[in-house]
Amino acid sequence: ELIESLLQNNEPFGNGLISKIYKVKFNYNKTSEIKNSPKKKKVKKTKKAKLSTKNVRALKVFTNNNDVDKMKRYVSQYELLNSLNHRHIIKVFGFFNGDENFPPCILEEYFKSNLESSIKKLKEIDLVSIIYEISLALKTTHQKGIIHRDLKPTNILIDTENHAKICDFNYCELMNIENQINAEIKLNWNKYLRFFAPEIINKEEKI
Repeated sequence: ELIESLLQNNEPFGNGLISKIYKVKFNYNKTSEIKNSPKKKKVKKTKKAKLSTKNVRALKVFTNNNDVDKMKRYVSQYELLNSLNHRHIIKVFGFFNGDENFPPCILEEYFKSNLESSIKKLKEIDLVSIIYEISLALKTTHQKGIIHRDLKPTNILIDTENHAKICDFNYCELMNIENQINAEIKLNWNKYLRFFAPEIINKEEKI
């Protein structure tokens, strides 16, 4: 019933290779508690700002129910994100296994902007900070033996304070660099070629 209410009259704002992404809002708040606070105006203002972001989530709905391999990758993505606790990697809040009425879903943080849509509006100091934040996030994933393999501006989300959040781990792998170079990456090469690491394009044997 919850999934049905979230998706009712709701159009996806994003489409991936194995999922559609919906912006969903939960109707819970603490308005009555805020009004009863002795510091009425100050607390109300602070709480209201937090509620506006906490109530909104991104719901990724799986779209390939008949593809077992893609389903396994979808579940693996959730397990991976659930294991990574980093301020610059998107957080997940839950997983719905699916039933006869609805496909599996992942509930994630929602951000309105990504690096591609925001880059012309950002200041130089913001861009430098974002590069640093991406590096911190990748350092954590690489220490765990995880390679993203699809890092591009649309997969770097930007929050309201211009901080970076890496998302979309659909193509990530637990592998070393040698295996990555020899792996067949099923992507749109013409569109994303400029974001690939040189050693992958050149298929170098040694790094």
